[in-house]
Parts: sequence; structure tokens; C-alpha cells
Amino acid sequence: MESEKTMEEETEKIVDVESWKGSSEKVSYKDIILKQISRITTISSKELTHGWWKKGLVAGGSYETILQYISDGRESYSRAVEVLHDLLAPKFDKEMEAASTKLNKQLANLYDKYVEKEEKEKYRNERLELQRFMFQYLCKFCERKNWFAETSEED
Repeated sequence: MESEKTMEEETEKIVDVESWKGSSEKVSYKDIILKQISRITTISSKELTHGWWKKGLVAGGSYETILQYISDGRESYSRAVEVLHDLLAPKFDKEMEAASTKLNKQLANLYDKYVEKEEKEKYRNERLELQRFMFQYLCKFCERKNWFAETSEED
């Protein structure tokens, strides 16, 4: 059985961009985009299970019980794709703008259809599928912009 990781072990360290000022290492827009794509790939490579509460004992010999929330993989994936979408939105071409508008309307309809009726599991599952389509469109957009090439210029 695979051992459970703590929230700190699961959470990737995010470097403060402000700390890079004055450093010889520069962060480009492309670097930020590729890092977010890497995060999404990491999230989607794991089982996308629903969130749940885990009971445990406090370390150090205490018999105090604690509750730890295990995050919902579907929500983590969906939110990561939303961040990528928001980062890329100012650079969208007409094709990506049309795809974004269409998928965002479908996402809004899902919310109205399920969340208002307290059917959050159905909402999360269908939202996940729409976000997968969004991620695919975003990757195709990045490919059109040549951002996956080793040496490309930013537009």
C-alpha cells in the first residue's frame, strides 16, 4: 500500500517571483506558462479522486485525534487549468478566443444545472471533462504560438 504524503509533501513549492529581482536568473512569460502546464500534467497523472476527511493521531505520543482534508483531485485539476487559461487569455488568437467562449458557456451551464440542485459530484465530474477539453485547446494554442520549441520568441 502506498504511503500517505502530508499536505506539505504534496504541495509544490512556489517561488516568490519578487525574490528573483536582482538575480541573474530571469523568469519569462513562457517559463510561467510551461511551469503551469507541468503542474497540470503532474496533477492529471494521479488518480483524480474526490476529497475526503482523514482521521489521525497527533505525532509525539499524544492521543489527540486530528482531522486532515485530502484535496479533491478533480478540483485541483480544474483550478490549475483555469489558472493557465487566465495566464494565456491576454494572448489568445481568434481560434482560442472562440473555444474559450464556447467552453466557458458550457461550464456556466453546468454550474446552473448541478450546483443549484446540490448535485456537486455530477458537477465536478462533468466540469473535469470540460476542463480536459480546455487544457487540450490551450496546449494547441501554445503549439500554434511555438512555445513548446526549445528556442522561441514570445509574441
